[in-house]
Order: sequence, then C-alpha cells, then structure tokens
Amino acid sequence: MFESERYKLVEKLKERKITNLAVLDAFLLVERHLFLPKAIETHAYRDVALPIGFGQTISQPFTVAFMTQELNLQKGDKVLKKQIFDLYLKNTKLINNWDLVDLSAPNIVGDYLKHRSRKILYKLINSKNLWKRRIAILSTFAFIRNNDFKDALAMIKSILSDRHDLIHKAASWMLREIGKRNLKLEENFLNMHHHKMPRIMLRYAIEKFSKTQQQGYLN
Repeated sequence: MFESERYKLVEKLKERKITNLAVLDAFLLVERHLFLPKAIETHAYRDVALPIGFGQTISQPFTVAFMTQELNLQKGDKVLKKQIFDLYLKNTKLINNWDLVDLSAPNIVGDYLKHRSRKILYKLINSKNLWKRRIAILSTFAFIRNNDFKDALAMIKSILSDRHDLIHKAASWMLREIGKRNLKLEENFLNMHHHKMPRIMLRYAIEKFSKTQQQGYLN
C-alpha cells in the first residue's frame, strides 16, 4: 500500500538535494501511513508536517532527511559511530517524535549494536518514556535486516501489555519485517501470542495475510 507515493516522495527529496542513498532507502522502507489517523493517512507521503494525536506531530520528511544526511555517517568510521551512539543516547529527550526515531534508531543504535551487547535495549524497552521504548523496538530493525530475530521477538513479547498504540504499531511493523524473511517464525509467534496482542498490533501484523488467515487470528 502507498508504494508509488513513497517513490514520489523520494523523488521530491532528490530534487531538494537529498543524495544519501541510505537516507533515501529509509524513506522507501518507512510506512508513514501506519502511524497517522485513518482520516489523514492519504497525506502520509506529502512533504509536510502532520498531526498524529497525543499533542505530537510527524515532522516534514525533508527536515528529517536533511538532518539525517548531515550526520554523514560512514560505515567504516568506528570511532565516529561510537561518538554518535553515545551522543544519541545522552540526548533521547530531543528525539521526541516517531519519524525521528524510526529513521535514526536502526541506523545509529541498531547498527552500532549489531555485534555488541544489547543490554541497553532491554533498559530502554522498560523505560516509562514512550520514545525510549520505541527506540528499543526500532533498533532491532538493524538486526532483522541481518536475519537476527531473537532480540526483536523478545522486545515485541515484552510490550504486549503496553498501552500506547505507537508502541503497538512499531512492534507489528517489526513482526511483519521478520515475516518477510522468515514467515514461519512470524506465524509461530502469532500462534503463541495473538490472544494477548492489542487489537491494533495484531491487525497491522497480519494485514498482508490472506483473509482466511486474518479471520483465524482475529476470531
């Protein structure tokens, strides 16, 4: 859904001198419409800021793309990666909307932790702060891309009783990403936990399933 709109948005970002391929790829991957009220989801890929409820807004795509591109993080620069990782975690109070989290957490936190201890994520997932919990979940996207699913599934399981739909949607997104790479693993998780999953999390997690499969989980 909205694939063509995502491509059009990326073309607009290119026109505005966003050239970093990793940043552009992120905008192709992030399904912004999932985090907007249904009434305005068709506006998700416009280059404007939009309200998402709870007194929050989704930032203008160009603003987020420009900020991310300006980091100019090179894959091989280990010292710079460590500095940015530490700075990021010290300033999480400034990372206070979902699009900033979704574009930054996998590439800064997740990428840095791919071959390191991930204890910090379990601290973040238990935080009272909504955005720290979302950082923990979205950071696992870096692991999922590497076919490493253990921590992502642990994060998803740990927030089944979370009350915030922005956490539910993040978890369902990661579960779908796992399913793209290992459908059996996603189905096993759903078979074990679907009865405990918040309705919105379950619906988003199974939206690519057949109607028959969806009814089996929803009934």
